[in-house]
Amino acid sequence: MRFNKKKFFRNFIFFILFVTLVVLGVYLWKVPEARENIYSYYSDLVASFGNEELVTVQEVFSLPYDPAIQTNIAPGKDGILVINKSGISEYTTSKNPVWVKELNISNPLIATDGDKFVISETDGKKIMYFNNRTMLWEKECQGAVNKVYVNNLGYVGVIFSQVGYKSGFLFLDPNGNEICTKLFAKTTLVDVDISPKGDLVAMIEVDTTTATLSSAISFMSNKGEIVYSSIENDSLLAGIRFLDNTNVVAVGDNKLIKIDRNYNKTLLDDFSNKTVSGINLENADKIIKVYRTANSIFAEKSTIDVLNINNKKTGTGEVAGAVKAVESSGKTIAIVLADRIDFFDISGRYLNSLAISGNYKSIKLFNSGDYACIDMSDMLKVVKVR
Repeated sequence: MRFNKKKFFRNFIFFILFVTLVVLGVYLWKVPEARENIYSYYSDLVASFGNEELVTVQEVFSLPYDPAIQTNIAPGKDGILVINKSGISEYTTSKNPVWVKELNISNPLIATDGDKFVISETDGKKIMYFNNRTMLWEKECQGAVNKVYVNNLGYVGVIFSQVGYKSGFLFLDPNGNEICTKLFAKTTLVDVDISPKGDLVAMIEVDTTTATLSSAISFMSNKGEIVYSSIENDSLLAGIRFLDNTNVVAVGDNKLIKIDRNYNKTLLDDFSNKTVSGINLENADKIIKVYRTANSIFAEKSTIDVLNINNKKTGTGEVAGAVKAVESSGKTIAIVLADRIDFFDISGRYLNSLAISGNYKSIKLFNSGDYACIDMSDMLKVVKVR
């Protein structure tokens, strides 16, 4: 038989490629982090080719209002909710509201999640629950309301003040039935979040009875039982969020902590050697960290890191200037600076900027991050970001 040199080398190359693919497949199967990194790399690569042109921020409409009247904004299912003492309205892409509800409320509080939202009044007692723009029930709180919360299934949480106690917490089901009330004699509730299934409440408590402040992360069942508590003596915790039904992230003045459903605690980041400009936990399944990377008399720069629930980086970017606030929703990140708002996509790629004046108050993204509503203290400005 005659030896075919070309055929031999071709078969040899195919064999090497086959073995390489098998080894790579086994590696990716056993190492999920590698799969995530490759997926993120190629997703960003495809996105960069598909979105080369940067769009310009377009003002859609503006709404002037009396600055003496307390006005709040919050994202709704389809638009932006605007609430003040005369009631609540929802706007989408027109100056004419798509929905209006008259209410008598002077210092409104509002929490939203999709088409569910709950309204109350600072230091008031009335709690009103809406689903798809329809008010389904009202409830009276036994104390003075401080904060309200709602999850995507309609479970409602209320932090309130009660004479003789530091704090109180009221937990209600989607029908307005009381699940439990918890009173705290020694600690003050700073923030809470309700699990997506409504079966667990994550809490941050601060102890102000000692000479040095201490914080605690606690979990309460829907029967009012504290099932887990962890003291953080070296950190003043301020915010807590369920990233999904099994992972909770708490942010403090010097650290970022994750606790899973088995109550295993992991230090995600130590801020002792960093200057943190802002952290946002409001975008589902994402942790967005902004921290200063350069500082001089001439320039200040910060790095934007987008992380998944496993603390793996899925995007990164850079912003120049002193960061005042970080907002994120859907596919957009908004970084508020002294004289402008910079918008980025969820991979950290710069999109565009909007100049703002010194009267800036707040910003909320809505409609998957395609639009933003900026509160300028006497005017609401709705813009199209992308």
